[in-house]
Amino acid sequence: MEIECPCGLPLSEKILPQYFKELGYETHAIGKWNQGFYKREYLPVNRGFDTFLGMYYGAIDYYGHTKQSDDFIGLDLHADAGNYSQHLWNLYGQYTTDLFTEHAKNLIVNRNKTKPLFLYFAQEGVHEPIMGKDSLLPRFNGVFSPDRANYLTQVAAVDDSVGEVVKILENEGILANTLLVVASDNGGPVTTGSAQSNYPLRSGKTYNFEGGVRTPAFITGPNISKQRNYENLFHLTDWLPTLLEAVGENTADLPADLDGVSHWLNLEESSENYSSPREELLVNINTENGESAIIYGDYKLHHVTNGLHLNLDKWYNYTEPLNDTDTIRIYEKDGWKLPVVNCTIPLKYTECNLLDEQEGLCLFKIKEDPCEFNNIAAEEPKMVEFLMNRLRFYNESVVPSVYVDNDDDCNPAARGNVWGPWRS
Repeated sequence: MEIECPCGLPLSEKILPQYFKELGYETHAIGKWNQGFYKREYLPVNRGFDTFLGMYYGAIDYYGHTKQSDDFIGLDLHADAGNYSQHLWNLYGQYTTDLFTEHAKNLIVNRNKTKPLFLYFAQEGVHEPIMGKDSLLPRFNGVFSPDRANYLTQVAAVDDSVGEVVKILENEGILANTLLVVASDNGGPVTTGSAQSNYPLRSGKTYNFEGGVRTPAFITGPNISKQRNYENLFHLTDWLPTLLEAVGENTADLPADLDGVSHWLNLEESSENYSSPREELLVNINTENGESAIIYGDYKLHHVTNGLHLNLDKWYNYTEPLNDTDTIRIYEKDGWKLPVVNCTIPLKYTECNLLDEQEGLCLFKIKEDPCEFNNIAAEEPKMVEFLMNRLRFYNESVVPSVYVDNDDDCNPAARGNVWGPWRS
């Protein structure tokens, strides 16, 4: 949500740290919040976290820690505990990825050892602005263009951060009893100058194509089945019931209207080919730009009513054009083959161009065509009708948007050039 918006995640929503706090956990948040801050009750420390160190918005200058909106500029780096907030001007010049990592390590070392720990660590990297870490440039100079190398130092800094956190957990003797999740929220933007690529997946951030919504993740810890690829559909909302069941909570006691489902039985070492808990995944319904998408089994449907947003809906490789035999292979280690995305262009296929389609419809067999080349909508009219009905079903339950017009009273100049709550 926009930094100037007097809005936020509704207070009526009970979120993951509140559940963990009720279970006796020490709870901390680091990094990005971006769930609203126009009133103090929307801050992380009033949504289940004991402490918070990070930015109220989703992205700041990596070294100066300021955020400039269209009209205003101010510091957005804070340390909160209870009703106390400290604005961290004194950390000017420290790279956010590094200072967040150091704080995470300190929290782990100085944790309350009589309680279990829930740590939500949302790194700013690799979000825009593209501000690399100069000390890491030698890893990439001479191999990539300057823009790409600069961006890759951001990626490497986050990678190093994960390694440091794992090392401190190991040093503290608690790694074997720690459930560790590493996940991304979306694919990279493919706008000019982003230096990012989701290739060979189609399109990128803010789009419903796989390049925008199909992201890597891993989970490891006690009782987790090791070295295997989990191929069931998994939605962001599934983390809450999955993690709560992992720590012994009875998910039957969770609200009946939760969108998420637990995958814990499927992830456990003792899992015995349980059927997927999710056969359908609503990708998005955007009532403002008219773009929707849904996955059911092997099928994925895109539906567009105006197409004003669809100017970057193709395939974008940062370094070279797509060819007809490309395959991405992440890497192989210890005989474990990690996910491979095969995107050989079919010799004959029906192109999906949502701007030109009379009905604004495209249908894909997403498992055999993960790069969304062959539009089979004309061949599968019954499946199109079924999935359109599913979109209508979900659309009937869409809640009103929390977005309202931006409020100039947010101007940080009125609060010592610091972004912070501006309404009581």
